[in-house]
Amino acid sequence: MNLSEVLKKHDELLQKELYTVRGNIVPFGEGTMKIEFSSYAYALVSEQDIEPSLIFPLMPDEDPSGRESKHAIKLLEGTTIELHVKNVVHTFEIEKSTRPFYVDESKEEVVYLDTKAENSSIERRCYKRVYVADCHCCNGGYLGPCYGWVGCGSEWYDRECCD
Repeated sequence: MNLSEVLKKHDELLQKELYTVRGNIVPFGEGTMKIEFSSYAYALVSEQDIEPSLIFPLMPDEDPSGRESKHAIKLLEGTTIELHVKNVVHTFEIEKSTRPFYVDESKEEVVYLDTKAENSSIERRCYKRVYVADCHCCNGGYLGPCYGWVGCGSEWYDRECCD
């Protein structure tokens, strides 16, 4: 594939919704890749769901989590993820329609967010998000390690994001 073809393919991919996940990619089994986040947390993804041209090497200072992840992987909307965090295993699709959840590591359970609740007293800048791994404040900046599928529109509040 020449450069023109690669650029055309990238243009087509950029028309789709992409979600960046940082971790270390390790072959797991036939047709399955493991994206490692820590010694107790990882995601399993079908090799067919990972576009090779959307995997980028990371320099040590390019991972805000400090995990020294080796890869930034841009996953396409519709990708199926099997998320493993300690003893929790949860399978979901990367889609806007997927019910927002995070993994409570201390209780080792999946917690679904109630997105129907009206809480107009909290400013939008105080919300946080997680796309598979790593919490970020919606107003910018890395917040800390966490796992799940929550967008900024899901109104997941964190006081640290207000500062």
